[in-house]
Amino acid sequence: MKIAITTSGPSLEDELDKRFGRAETILVYDTDTHFVEVINNAAGAPSGGAGIAAAQRLVDRDVAAVITGQVGPNALRVLEAAGIRLVQGFPGSAKSNLDAFKAGNMGDLQQFVPLHSVK
Repeated sequence: MKIAITTSGPSLEDELDKRFGRAETILVYDTDTHFVEVINNAAGAPSGGAGIAAAQRLVDRDVAAVITGQVGPNALRVLEAAGIRLVQGFPGSAKSNLDAFKAGNMGDLQQFVPLHSVK
């Protein structure tokens, strides 16, 4: 299985970046081979469509889950359509997030409901 983690740099020791589309780096960890692919998230640079481009990169790599902090609505549609699980990351290193995920200690990314729709 391939797990993507949004990070502030190219190492598993780097901090989780809570932004999906505009994360500096996305690491793709393969649980079978333990290989880590480093994606310099150049898609984060454009003024629009960064999340969609980042999401498509992960779809193309057959990623099964993404550990991050927040995902915009357009990227969310791409990831959900591909059946990619969205996991709520926490402050800390990519490695600590990955270890928690492998241990089954992480929940799905929660979507926030606007206050005006809460009754």
